[in-house]
Amino acid sequence: MKSAIIVSTFPPAACGIAAYAEQQARQLEELGEVVLRISPRDPGKNAELCEFSTFHGILRYLWLILFRKKQSLTLHYADRFYLRLPEQGSEVEIIRAFIRLFQLFALMVTGLIMGKNGQMIVHEINLDKTMPLTARLCRTTALRFFGTLSFHNAAQRDAVIGCIPQIIRSRTQVISHGRFLKRYFQGTQWEARASLGLSGDHGPMFLCLGFWNSSKGFEDAIDAFVSLPKSPAKLYIVGSPKDDAEGMGYAGMLESRIPGGSGINLVRKTLSDGEFDQWLQATDVVILPYHAISSSGVAARASLYGKKLVLRDLPSFRDEYPESIFFKTTEELARMLRNLSDAGR
Repeated sequence: MKSAIIVSTFPPAACGIAAYAEQQARQLEELGEVVLRISPRDPGKNAELCEFSTFHGILRYLWLILFRKKQSLTLHYADRFYLRLPEQGSEVEIIRAFIRLFQLFALMVTGLIMGKNGQMIVHEINLDKTMPLTARLCRTTALRFFGTLSFHNAAQRDAVIGCIPQIIRSRTQVISHGRFLKRYFQGTQWEARASLGLSGDHGPMFLCLGFWNSSKGFEDAIDAFVSLPKSPAKLYIVGSPKDDAEGMGYAGMLESRIPGGSGINLVRKTLSDGEFDQWLQATDVVILPYHAISSSGVAARASLYGKKLVLRDLPSFRDEYPESIFFKTTEELARMLRNLSDAGR
């Protein structure tokens, strides 16, 4: 019987990568493999917690991968999972420095001992040529020793290789963001609307979905929609902010931006996987006005339901979803929404 290790956050962590990794794990289990789940930062159902911000957590992680040998390992990478340090003041600076070295050592060992059977799927990485040398060296060490580095689009891969020339291109690959995804909702659009209490909505429905933060650009969708002539179309912005000052401030800004009677509805809720997919099935068009993104799980899931995508013109989006509708400015977005609204009446 084959066996595998998957290193990532897992549900109930409110994280798109967690949901993605869990679907990969379930797919392998359906094929008869035994899967060991390891989480580097948040408790997850059926997952071994190995906090990468502590010596104890990293030691536990190394023990699991060294002494519970598996035939394959997939590590889902985001800086915030593996390069997180204790809060300033909670540890003296020398301890924080040693934790950083230990984090990099653990990632290097993972790549070396798994060899060709080790894969890192790069979801989120903060890289640019102006970042400090030490920060770039950290990410170079984290990535370069894995047998295979997987990306969701060529633009993301080229950007990383441009900043880390030590990465060998022949050891990289591009995989679809939808590779492991399955539907959580099997009903029709009208069944989805009825389950969400939206059965009275008969006009075109636009949707911005996911966590709220300033990088998402949802305020541009609001501004574009407000400029449309009066129509039965509706815009729903669904999700929740992070529980911090930046997240709460962004949520307040969105609320203050919406005039009464505009047809815009702000739904503040942490969604289950099933509810997330219900919203996707209920809508006609998904709008993702992100200012920056490596790859979008929302777009990948929307594609499962055959939804029309309206996306900001970013290289990663162009690469993954070339058949979508792209915009650069709020004015362009407004024109596109007007055309889609008229066509949907």
